[in-house]
Amino acid sequence: MRIGLRRLRVALSIFKKMLRGRDIIAITDKVKWLANQLEPAREYHVFLTDAFKHAHTTGLEFEVLKADIRARHDLFLNSSKKVVGSDGFRAFIAELALWLLDGPWLHDRDSRTTFAREKLLKHFAQHELRERAWKISNAARGIDKLTPARRHKLRIAVKKIRYTYGFFEHLITTKAIKGIKLSFMEELDSLQDKLGKLNDIATQMELASKLSRELKDDKEALALGFVIGLRICRIQPILKKAKRSGRRLYRLA
Repeated sequence: MRIGLRRLRVALSIFKKMLRGRDIIAITDKVKWLANQLEPAREYHVFLTDAFKHAHTTGLEFEVLKADIRARHDLFLNSSKKVVGSDGFRAFIAELALWLLDGPWLHDRDSRTTFAREKLLKHFAQHELRERAWKISNAARGIDKLTPARRHKLRIAVKKIRYTYGFFEHLITTKAIKGIKLSFMEELDSLQDKLGKLNDIATQMELASKLSRELKDDKEALALGFVIGLRICRIQPILKKAKRSGRRLYRLA
């Protein structure tokens, strides 16, 4: 569901020139809110998956810490299930389907939106992909100088172009879109993987900071510091690989 929502948000972003009015603002806000409701469960799930891989993260204090993190994960997961099982969620899905099929955006006669809607899809796709590829390749060239927040924005931009590429893939097979090489997209996948790992570590550092203020057992707090220390040690090796990937991406763009 999270991936589906992300793809929907990317689609709304790509076609924003065709979408105007209060209805699109309301739809976008609801989709964003729903995505935010699902995010904490995913963050704690990744924390559980990544933080206890090391051979030295065994022992009673680590098991207690793991149980604490799992309890928080389960709490957020149950909250997510309540959201998607609610009448409000079902009503939103129906509202979204009706809006896509026959929303006000289809009947907007504004000259700018009309021009955007009537543009040939292959030309629209070509422009979107080229523009996004250029911006990403320039940012990726200096990835080691970016702050964690800027790297997160770059990661989102990489995801957007990958989903955009997928939306228009049927045009690519007819050679309607030129300049977006397969090697570029493959390198983009590699960069996204590294950026994802860096973002997960940054998120886990934030979660650990919250946890540390709530833990009452000293041994559990020490275990938390140990696992986070191990995760922080991974930043520089991953960043070096991301830097190389960013430079290759710039050359391929």
